[in-house]
Amino acid sequence: MDDRNEESELGSTQGARREGEVEGESPKRQTVFDVGGLRGAHQPVHVDGQRDLSRPRIESYPNPPAFVGYAQQIGGPAHKLPVSDVFDLSRVSMVLDGMPIVEIHELRQHALEQDHLKVVSFDGEFEQMDKLGRPLAPGDLIVAEPAGTETLACWSWSLNHGSTAFLSGFDDVQWLPLPRSLYAEGYWTESGSDLLKLSRFARDANGVPQESFEALDQLNIPRPSLLPDPELFCIDDLFWYSEQPQWWDFHTEWRLGTGAWAIAGKYLRFQPALVGLADRYLRNAIGLQPHQTLPPFFAVHIRRGELTAIHHDQDFPPEWLTTTTAEHYAHGAWEALREIEAVLGIHLEHIIFTTDEPDPNWRAPLLSYGGHFVDHDAMETGDKFGHCG
Repeated sequence: MDDRNEESELGSTQGARREGEVEGESPKRQTVFDVGGLRGAHQPVHVDGQRDLSRPRIESYPNPPAFVGYAQQIGGPAHKLPVSDVFDLSRVSMVLDGMPIVEIHELRQHALEQDHLKVVSFDGEFEQMDKLGRPLAPGDLIVAEPAGTETLACWSWSLNHGSTAFLSGFDDVQWLPLPRSLYAEGYWTESGSDLLKLSRFARDANGVPQESFEALDQLNIPRPSLLPDPELFCIDDLFWYSEQPQWWDFHTEWRLGTGAWAIAGKYLRFQPALVGLADRYLRNAIGLQPHQTLPPFFAVHIRRGELTAIHHDQDFPPEWLTTTTAEHYAHGAWEALREIEAVLGIHLEHIIFTTDEPDPNWRAPLLSYGGHFVDHDAMETGDKFGHCG
């Protein structure tokens, strides 16, 4: 990254300097949360406190939080899955000129964290013994101590839209709504959230705009006792942000290869171990042996259990959910296959269905039409991956 694209970097400050910074000196690094992120050590600033605006501009880097699997989504206990368990972040860092990517679990332990992430390397600072009474040596793996309580002050997209703000991995967070001026003109009540405006705000914000306080007053939400620190930019939700919010379709940038996709998304690759696991599941679904070549296929993800849980407070599930049958999905998949062949000239014979619908009778028509499901009992998914299965 360089100065030429700093406006389109999410919170990046590389190449920028504040008043008081000496030209030629290397800036310190700073971290940024995507749905939470740190810029160095967090130093809470009280509402009646003063900020030191002469501090040098610090280069930013991201701290992605883990993916959160909720019980209603996966049909099992809630858990977290680190981004690096899914995507090869080392590769992303390399292609982005070595920019550090430090995940939240590397900074602090938190609830729902997987056991293999709670293991750290003993630094030898204090003498410790293992369970058998033997002295530990530097480099020995030990269980990390739970993180202490920490209060953060963060920005919220959700509050402006009447939703509860949430930051994965932190229990005590005080929120301020983002200024409505960061939204596309006339779109603040919808999903017209401007990524470029947010990037500039994350880069340059040294205080809280009055409109954020006014928004709290309008929402009848008490003002927080802490303000976001300029060395820490954390935000609850980036899902709705795009460089062209007037399109009203955040998938457009992915289709056109622009926006956040062009900056970082295109460099994401799945972890090799995850690719290998998917290969084994696909062979199970289609019925192939390890030596056979995996043919082209079309995948359909059917969300049902999660959507039913979302509407659990209603007397009955929404009509569209109860009236949408397996036959509807089969027909939609068939139409997609026809379009792929007509537009791309690719002939596909195999359709892989994945779903959280637990009723085998509901899924049966998809099998009768020639669709494939992974046999998770045969693959021992639950035994191998626990809550993931």
